[in-house]
Amino acid sequence: MSISLGSMSDTVSVKCNVCEFDDTEHVSDKGQFNLPLSVVICKNCGLTYLNPRWTKEKYLKFYQEDYDKYYRPNMKTDDRVTEAASNPIILRIKERELFRKEAQHILDIGSGEGNNLKALRQVYKKARFYAIEPSPEAQESLKREHVEILHHDVDGDWDTTNKGKFDLIVMRHVLEHMMDPVETLKKIASCLSENGVFYVAVPNCLNPTAELESKWFRTVHTYYFNKYSLANALKKAQLHPIHAIEGDKYERREIFILAKKPDQPLDMHISSDHFMEQQQVFTDRLKVERSLINVLKRKVTKVFQDVRHLSD
Repeated sequence: MSISLGSMSDTVSVKCNVCEFDDTEHVSDKGQFNLPLSVVICKNCGLTYLNPRWTKEKYLKFYQEDYDKYYRPNMKTDDRVTEAASNPIILRIKERELFRKEAQHILDIGSGEGNNLKALRQVYKKARFYAIEPSPEAQESLKREHVEILHHDVDGDWDTTNKGKFDLIVMRHVLEHMMDPVETLKKIASCLSENGVFYVAVPNCLNPTAELESKWFRTVHTYYFNKYSLANALKKAQLHPIHAIEGDKYERREIFILAKKPDQPLDMHISSDHFMEQQQVFTDRLKVERSLINVLKRKVTKVFQDVRHLSD
């Protein structure tokens, strides 16, 4: 795939989104597809993020023009999640008795072609469905399913006319892509109905299930959450984590949290122990990945892949 994405010259530096400190430890400059990145950990609270990173404008251009080519080259319906009876989001909410009998308005942020909304429609046949999605191709797929596109950008002003509206807001493997996760979560909090439920799932940074420098670290993942940093981000945005789970029978690689509006103001729990725990995970994994035997294995694998590609 030969897509020009430019260099790191068009970048910005940011502070920790959770605790707002600016004291980090550098982890790596390598990531998936050899796209430029710089991974750091906040020494105060343990949030992992990219710093510096591409500008907002550069990211938006990438999502609108190139993201599908990298991550959704064969966009199609995923039968595993479009059926309500086997959809992990629906099952997780039901199992914790947070699934409402009736819902009028449901929003999926970063919905792609709408697989989860298709499953939710089987349960809430009378509800209206909404999406925030940057991909023009995915937007067309959503419109065919009669989903209303609120905005192409979560950083837009979609929240101003939707205060207290949504009975369910879904955000699966999207928060890690945000430029300002806490600000996004604040918008979500303001748009939840009084008894509305927010479902968020992200990759679990304390349990990476792929090689860090060849797949786990990605230019499109501006943030890398663990159970501590995700809970703190929610609390800072005044969303109360009701259930926080690190992997289950449906998906062991992610953290998911079910949250609601709090009855009283929430405080974060910041600890440098969270930094040390996250740092140790990265140190141990990178030591193994950078060992001579694994470097040689990757080189041999690449040779076989190149040969196979030439023979196709």
